[in-house]
Amino acid sequence: MFKKNLKIIILICTAIVIAACVIFRFVQLGNESQKFVKLSYLPIYKTWHAKDVPGDLLTDVNLAFGEIAPDFTLQVNPIKELNLPKELEILRQSYPDLKINLAIGGWGGDGFSDMAFTKETRSVFIDSIVSHLETYGLDGVDIDWEYPVLDNSGLIKTRPEDTENFILLMKEIHSKFNELSNDKKYTLSFAAPISDWAVEIFGIKEVSNTVDYINLMGYDYVGTWSQVTGHQSNLMDCKEAPDHLNTYQGIQEYLKVCRPEKLVVGIPAYGYGWRGVPSENQGLFQSAKAPIPLDESDFTYNNLKENYISKNGYTRYWDDISKAAYLYNGDIWITYEDLEAIRYKADTVKKLKLGGMMYWEQTHDFTGDIITTISKELEKQ
Repeated sequence: MFKKNLKIIILICTAIVIAACVIFRFVQLGNESQKFVKLSYLPIYKTWHAKDVPGDLLTDVNLAFGEIAPDFTLQVNPIKELNLPKELEILRQSYPDLKINLAIGGWGGDGFSDMAFTKETRSVFIDSIVSHLETYGLDGVDIDWEYPVLDNSGLIKTRPEDTENFILLMKEIHSKFNELSNDKKYTLSFAAPISDWAVEIFGIKEVSNTVDYINLMGYDYVGTWSQVTGHQSNLMDCKEAPDHLNTYQGIQEYLKVCRPEKLVVGIPAYGYGWRGVPSENQGLFQSAKAPIPLDESDFTYNNLKENYISKNGYTRYWDDISKAAYLYNGDIWITYEDLEAIRYKADTVKKLKLGGMMYWEQTHDFTGDIITTISKELEKQ
C-alpha cells in the first residue's frame, strides 16, 4: 500500500515539476524581446564609405544592385569611385554581426523573365549568385524583380508565366542555400510593393515559405507621375485621398497569406514635390501646376532636414488621419517620411508582430535620424 502511494506521490511531483518548467519557459519566451530586422539599402552606383554606415544600429545592409547579364550570370559593377572590396572589409571588421547582402535587379532591372523561364537558365543564375557571395564574402541575396508579369517601368521584358517562374526561382535558390548550410547559412529575401496586386503576381502565399523575409516597399504611392498632391508613404487611409493607397491596408493583404514575421516594412528616405499648389487644406490633395522633376530637386532626407523642414519659409504639417507629414510654403508642396510617421510605423510593426523595418536608401540619410528612430522605437519595451 505504501509503495503504491509512494509511486502516486512521485508521479504527481514529477507532473508538477514538468508543468512548472513549461510555465517558466513560456514566461521566459514572453519576456524575450523580438529580434527585428533593421535594414538599409546601400547603392553601389554612388560613392560612400564604411564610416557612413551605422552598422551598430542596423542588422542588415543590401548592396544595390547586381545585374543579370545576357548569358544569365550575375554581374556586380560598382562605380569606379567606390572601392567596394575595401569598404566591405572595413564594414566586416567594424561590425562583425552586420549581415551584408546583395540585392539584384531594382527599378528597370531587366533579364529576370528570360533567366527564370527554364530550369537550366535559373541554374546558371543561381550558381553565379553563389560564386559572387563567396567572392565578396556576403551573407545573402535579395531579389528585386520589379515586377513579374507587369512592366510598370516600360523598361523590362515580361510574360504571363513570370509568377510561376518566380516561385520556382525562389524555391531553387532556397534549395541551393540549404545545400550550402553546413558551410554558411545564407539569407534569402525579395522586395515587393505594398499592394493587393503584388500579392498575386509574386505568388506570396507559396513563395513566402521559402524566404527569410519580404522587404515591403511602402512608398511611391504618389510621385512625379502624379498631378495631385498626396502622401507617398502614409500609414493609414484618408477618405479625401485620390488613390487610397496606404501601408496598413497593404500589410493586411499580405497577412491574409503570409506569416507576420516574414514582413519587413519599408519607408523612404526621400520625398517628392509639386509647384503651383493651391492653399486649400494647406495644399494637401490639391491639383498642382506641375510635379517637380527629380533632376530639378534634392528631396533626400539629408537636404530636407538641412534646408526644408520648418526652414526657409516651409511649414511642417501633420495629417493625423493618414499619419503622415508634409511641407508647404504657399507654392511648393513636399511629401516626405517624417520621424513622427516612422514612430507610428514602428509601433504598427510591433503590434502586428512583423519582421522589422527597412529604408531606401542609406546615402539619402547620413544624419542617422531615420535608423536611430527605427532602432529606438523597435527596441522600446
